[in-house]
Amino acid sequence: MVALAGIFFYRQIMRARQITVVRTEAPLISSSVVFIPNSESEQTIGNPGANIIVTEFVDIGCARCLSLHSAIKQFVIKHPQDIRLVWKDNVKSGLLSDYTLAHQAAYCAGKQNKFWEFLDVAAEQRNNLEQSGLKKIALDLNLNVESFWQCANSLETKQAIANSTALSSQLSIRSLPAIFVNNKMINTDKDVNIEEMLTNFIKKP
Repeated sequence: MVALAGIFFYRQIMRARQITVVRTEAPLISSSVVFIPNSESEQTIGNPGANIIVTEFVDIGCARCLSLHSAIKQFVIKHPQDIRLVWKDNVKSGLLSDYTLAHQAAYCAGKQNKFWEFLDVAAEQRNNLEQSGLKKIALDLNLNVESFWQCANSLETKQAIANSTALSSQLSIRSLPAIFVNNKMINTDKDVNIEEMLTNFIKKP
């Protein structure tokens, strides 16, 4: 019996070795179109009537998110008529870091038409985005700091950021950065050359 069992297991092992596992790589751009509703906290830059719309869900605490965001924004600045960028907040709260207040502050800088400027500085100063650091950015940008800070701590602002973050969950976004082009998700696990990809999009008839 022991010998028979040994032969049986040997055959099973040999069969397993003959099985070829074919890995299917996810495409760069998903074929599925996702409906992404507007949100209170979103900010846009570029042509409102552009045929190419890039939507990004970003956590200010995510360095790679901000790096890709910067590349996309620079592309939009170079091609302002061809593309529109939509920013959506997606706060990933954790024990070690939580950038919720920074998102609320950026949202309120947007109320004074300084969202993108505020975000650029915040990206450079990610290690100093507590109350004092955020207020200093607002001061340096010549914002009305008192109304800015009242806004940043208001229930309305907190709810706007929370709603945008909840939207990302509803869209089954599990990791960041999450970038969509015309409502199709980009596979950011690949080594994406954003500028080259967007150039190809705007060249299409």
